[in-house]
Order: sequence, then structure tokens, then C-alpha cells
Amino acid sequence: MWNRIEQDIDKYENRKRHVRLTRLTRYAIAAIAIVGIFAITHYYFFNNNSDSKKEQLAKNNVAMERNYFTGNAEVNQIYLSDGTKIWMNANTKLYAPKEFYGDTREIKVEGEIYVEAAHDQKHPFIVHTENALVEVLGTKFSVKSKPSEHYDNVVLVSGSVAVNSKESGNKTILSPNQKLEIRNNEYSVKNVDSHALVSWTQGIYIYNNKPLGIILEQLAEYYGKKINITSSKNSCFTGKIDLSNSFDEILKGLSHMQYIDYDYNSDNYAIKIF
Repeated sequence: MWNRIEQDIDKYENRKRHVRLTRLTRYAIAAIAIVGIFAITHYYFFNNNSDSKKEQLAKNNVAMERNYFTGNAEVNQIYLSDGTKIWMNANTKLYAPKEFYGDTREIKVEGEIYVEAAHDQKHPFIVHTENALVEVLGTKFSVKSKPSEHYDNVVLVSGSVAVNSKESGNKTILSPNQKLEIRNNEYSVKNVDSHALVSWTQGIYIYNNKPLGIILEQLAEYYGKKINITSSKNSCFTGKIDLSNSFDEILKGLSHMQYIDYDYNSDNYAIKIF
């Protein structure tokens, strides 16, 4: 009798374990099914979203913008997703996509940049300014844009660039060591020493018989200073200015060479050239 009772107990326990295992199995299958449905939905949604994102970026190449900024007396170097290398001069704003999609590679600038564009025959590199589109395939050039003054310039170091006017639609092709200036929608091209004009990427400004007034205006822009210049004659300067020095140190050096005299008052420099 005792043995029969033990057998009945064993059968009951086995049925309970079977029920537990069956329930656990059902729970596991349900959980796997839920995870599978979620994974398929997740893949479908993000795959379609990625496609739509690419379509959007193909239509508007700068839809996903990264904003880069430099302050007073600051030069920064960045790399874009295609390998293009860009130097940003002081007080510059650069807008670029995280990745390039579509038929072109496009960025926008306010301030001054020097670009070594990665060569890509099928995807032209385009720089937007207020007045123009600068289009290249792979070259070295600088772009300066001052929207508040309706002024742009493009300096070509090597390769070839096409500058398209947003106002007239006219296209200008530059050769190395040429500078295109746009002021109030009027274009002019002249031959220059391009390496001197992009010397700021090396932490210096190089001048060859440059009017001192123009030099001081450029330095004031770089350091973010306000200046008021009076001049008794059109003095010029040839040499290098180290941008690791402060604005005051540079003025002091020029004054020692008897080029200028200056005074500082209320965030404004009164400079006399003689």
C-alpha cells in the first residue's frame, strides 16, 4: 500500500513538473516571438528611415549640419567625412553635413577657410558664400566671406575652381595664384602670391610691400579689436608677423620700427601711421 501511495505521489509530481515546463516553454516561445516582431519592425523602420534620410540629403546636401566656430585669434583644423581638410581662420563659421550624400559635396562658410579638397571626379566639392558658389573637384584654395560687407574672395593655390555668381549666374574659372574678389556683386580677378595669402594656416601673416593700414585692419579682424586709423603717409610693410603674439605686442613691435604710434582707450585703439 505504501509503495502504491509513493507511486501515485510520483505521478502527481511528474504531472506538476510537466505543467510547469509546458508553461515555461509557452512563455519562452511568446517572448521569442515578441522579440522577433520587435526586431523586424525595428529593422524595417530604421532601414526605411535611412533611405528617406539619404533621399532628403540627396536633395539638400547640407540638411544634416554640423556647425564649427572659431573665436578671436583662433585657427582650427577639421576633417570632413570625405577626407577633405579645412583650416578655419579666426572668427569663422562653417556649416557642413555629417556625411555627404547625393551628387555633390556642399558646405557653407562665413569668415575665412583654406581647403584641401579630397579628389572625387564624380562628386564636385562646392562652397557656398553669400554671393557665390565655388566648385572644385579636388584642389587647394581659400574662401573668405564677409556677408555684412557684401564681400567675398577666392584664392586658388593649385588645381582649378569655378566661381558661380548667385546674382548673375556668370561663371569665372581661376588659375593657380589668382584671386577673385566680389564686392557688391562686382567681380575682379588679379594675380597674387597665393602662399602668402594662406600663410595664416602656418600661424603667420606674410606681407610684401603691403599698405600698413590694410595690415592693421586685417590684424584687428583676426584679434577681434576695434581700431581707428589716421595716416600722414601711405607707409608699407614687408615681412612676417607671428600670430602667436598678442595684438599689443605686434603694435609695440611696429612702433619700435617707427611705423606707427598708438593709444588704447575704452576698447578702441587709436593708431597713427607715419
